[in-house]
Amino acid sequence: MLIRKSTHEKQDLELYLLNYCNAPITGLQCTPAQLLQSREVRSKMNVVHRKKLFKPVIQNCVEKMRDSKRKQALYYNRGANINISCFEEGEKVYMQDKWTKNWHEGKIIKKLKEPRSYLVKDRNGRMLRRNTSFLKKIGIRKQIRVEGEREEYGKLSNEEHYNKICNQTYQKEDRTRIGRKVVKPKKLDL
Repeated sequence: MLIRKSTHEKQDLELYLLNYCNAPITGLQCTPAQLLQSREVRSKMNVVHRKKLFKPVIQNCVEKMRDSKRKQALYYNRGANINISCFEEGEKVYMQDKWTKNWHEGKIIKKLKEPRSYLVKDRNGRMLRRNTSFLKKIGIRKQIRVEGEREEYGKLSNEEHYNKICNQTYQKEDRTRIGRKVVKPKKLDL
């Protein structure tokens, strides 16, 4: 790549490589020459600073490189869809049908020796092997069915039902999608 670029720009290859070795790497404040030799290499640009040029300046570039790798891994993993779910035997879950992509209830029978694989019994009584990417935990509210709520809504008239729903929506706190409470800024708090 460098050879092609130097011939395309009609520059001397040795001078081009010398300038490349003295150019700082993105994200680090050190050059490839400093990484290899702990000092800058003499070039036509560095004639002014000749006294400081050959004194080794030991920089901890390896630690900087590790820090930048850790930072990039942190940013990548923040947005990556990592599904690390552990299920227990007898736990009720939703499982996705391979062909219709619909979610149905099932029950974990046991964990298999393959990574992230479980033996699941579906609603028809079939035993299926599923990966955790096709399984979701059922919320506590879903597992404990409250019959009183259904009966209460059945007894209410449409108008009472509408009023009850309206009151619930106005009393609800403002929350973000994640669930954090929205705190409005205090403007001109005198």
